Amino acid sequence: MFAIHASAIFHLFGEEKQLELARALAGLLSPEPGSMIFGAHIGAAERKGFEPSVMHGDRHHMWCHSPESWTDLWDGLVFGKGVVKVQTKVIHWERKKLQQDAPQNSMVTFLVWLVTRL
Repeated sequence: MFAIHASAIFHLFGEEKQLELARALAGLLSPEPGSMIFGAHIGAAERKGFEPSVMHGDRHHMWCHSPESWTDLWDGLVFGKGVVKVQTKVIHWERKKLQQDAPQNSMVTFLVWLVTRL
């Protein structure tokens, strides 16, 4: 069995580049049943899209997948339908205000995920 860990990377890219990254990782995964790719990144609790409450630098909002869109990405776009099992969990984390001039405390939504070959 093989495992690939990929955390805190997908949310750095837009939707198309996330698909490219997922396909690249999938190409590295062993075809053996039980092989997995897992990780966590900033996500959306209900629907995919640009998350206005999460900025990447000063330039743009982050593209965030929801549990449903993340499942559709891996089970259908990256791998053929039914080739993998996708598990997701949404976690809300309070980001503390660390600097005097930083914005108020805010909630960040993380998508924790596991993709397993069947």
